[in-house]
Amino acid sequence: MCYCDGNAGRRAAKLLGHCAGIAQSALDATLTYTRERIRFGKPIAANQGVQWMLVEMATRVDCARMLVYRATAAKMAGHPYTREAAQAKLYASETTTYVTQKAVQLHGGMGYTSSYPVERLMCEAKLTEIFEGTSEVQLMVVAKHILA
Repeated sequence: MCYCDGNAGRRAAKLLGHCAGIAQSALDATLTYTRERIRFGKPIAANQGVQWMLVEMATRVDCARMLVYRATAAKMAGHPYTREAAQAKLYASETTTYVTQKAVQLHGGMGYTSSYPVERLMCEAKLTEIFEGTSEVQLMVVAKHILA
C-alpha cells in the first residue's frame, strides 16, 4: 500500500474511493430503511438506540473520508504520504466493514436478503480489509512511521 508511487498509489486511491462509496451507500440505504420501517406505530429511526447507531455510522464515514482526503492532498502536493495512506486504508476499510455490519443489523432479517443492497455491500466490505494490504500490514506501516 503506497510503498511507492505509480500503480500502487493509483490502486490504493481507487480502493479508498471504493471504501468510501460502500460505506456511504450502506449508510444511505440504512437511513432510508429506518425512516420507512414502522414498528409500534413509528419509524424505527425514532428510537434513540437506532439514532445512536446511525450517528456512529455517519461519524465514522466522515472520519474515514477526511483521512482519505488528507492522504490524497499529501500525494498531490508531492509530500511523503505513506503514513497518511496507510492510516486512511486502515480506518476506511475497517469503517466500511463496521458500517455495513450495522446496516445489516438495522435492516434485521431483511439485511441478509438480496432485496436490500446492504447484504451485497457487507460482502464487498470485508474484501477492502484484505485487498492492497491487510489491516495488520497497515498497522505495521503506521507503527514504523510513528516510532521512527
